[in-house]
Amino acid sequence: MTASGQPAVKVKESTYRSLLRHSAAYSVPVILGKMCSFFLLPVYTRYLSPADYGVLELLDLTSFMLTSLLGARLGDALCYFHAEATSREARGTVATTAFFSALAMGIFGAVAGFLVSEPLGKLVFGTTAYTFYFHLVFANFVMVLPLEVGLAYLRAMNRSVLFTICMSVRLVVAIFFNVLFLAVWKMGIAAMLWSTLAASAVMGIGLSAILLSSAYLSFNFALCRRMAAYAVPVGIGGVAMLVIHYGDRFFLQRSASLADVGIYSLAYKLGMLVSYVQLPFVTYWTSQMYRIVRGVDGEAINARVCTYLVLVLTCVAVVITMFSRPVLYVLTPRAPAFREAALFIPLIAAAYVIRGLGDQIRNVFFMENRTVNDAQTSILGCVLCLIGYGALIPPFKMWGAAVATLCAFIGMTVYSYWKTQRIKKYRYEAKRLAKIGISALASCAAVLIGMPGALAAQFATATAGLLLFLLLLVLSGVFERSEIETVKELRSYLWQRAAQAVAAIR
Repeated sequence: MTASGQPAVKVKESTYRSLLRHSAAYSVPVILGKMCSFFLLPVYTRYLSPADYGVLELLDLTSFMLTSLLGARLGDALCYFHAEATSREARGTVATTAFFSALAMGIFGAVAGFLVSEPLGKLVFGTTAYTFYFHLVFANFVMVLPLEVGLAYLRAMNRSVLFTICMSVRLVVAIFFNVLFLAVWKMGIAAMLWSTLAASAVMGIGLSAILLSSAYLSFNFALCRRMAAYAVPVGIGGVAMLVIHYGDRFFLQRSASLADVGIYSLAYKLGMLVSYVQLPFVTYWTSQMYRIVRGVDGEAINARVCTYLVLVLTCVAVVITMFSRPVLYVLTPRAPAFREAALFIPLIAAAYVIRGLGDQIRNVFFMENRTVNDAQTSILGCVLCLIGYGALIPPFKMWGAAVATLCAFIGMTVYSYWKTQRIKKYRYEAKRLAKIGISALASCAAVLIGMPGALAAQFATATAGLLLFLLLLVLSGVFERSEIETVKELRSYLWQRAAQAVAAIR
């Protein structure tokens, strides 16, 4: 109880409960998507060669970069100005202004993209043979930009259940057409692009109807300019981040082979699972943090949430690192070349844990309307990556790409902390963060050094390593007594609910 009477504790408990509940809802489509990708991996590796994977990676990179630049991240602007609005009419104006702006940009991007598809294909691949694939990529712009604004609107309204339903429907539609076009009609690379277009069309139309039927219809040119001023730096920073995420494929294509690009892309997708675990949290937090951090005891909540985020991401990275080799062996029985990806997964997973910490620190830029500083941070990381790619990939190939990515995220996190502290000082739980990192490094090193050759022994070693990591966390004092008690209470609560459910079934 505080001197002002207990609201701070109540706010904390309510905030954490809301964070868990909505993040859990947002995690459903993410988990479903990753599970489907996991179980469909044998299908994809059967009908797509490593070279096909390389082509798809380069197409995705080009699409993501142009979408971020043209779309200018209007969804981020919608969340910020929606939180600033003080009336239902004002919030509706924010939503519809962002929607119609995104629709106009999508149409413009599709038309312009069709006109430049042939020279762009020659620039990316050195040939015009992939022009039709770029046509499919640009056709998707018409739907995907308004779709992203519609999803941002649901987040801003804290409609996590409806968001989850929409994303799940989109996933089901995409998987249906993936299997139909790839396994039945054997369309190869085009199958993945057509299925993406179909899923975007279904969800784009659905979300447009939801937004336009529930929001106050209007368009404000002055607000559009303000939203652009907020969003354009984020879009530029997003392009820089995409260079960090995917630019190494371009360098690998010129220094190695498309097969190497495909193998590294698979390693990157598995290591990048860390960021997909972060995604449900980011989906909730980046739309609600303005209200939470500015509220009662908000800075302390922000610090504690950062620690919990890093702990969860580190646990995921440890699991991925320890089990990647035996899991790849099981999933790719007919494509042993893909198993080499296990070598690069630990560095990539570690990079994305550090990226998660840096993202949480960089949220200060968004809360303080300093998106230009966020763009500067992303550009710095892009420069560091490009230097690393140019220096390390030609001699070291895939190893050089992984190391360059890790170094770039470390540099961005250090710079973000320095810059945000100059804007507004936020404290973080540095000692706990250090204990989490040391425990992860020690346990992963023990497993990777002692990994045996037999498949069953690999699973056993990985399981022992995971238990070692958890033991080190406990012995190092990462968890506070109050947190341990809360976990015990939660365990008892879940056990009681499970018992009640079983009794009801009987």
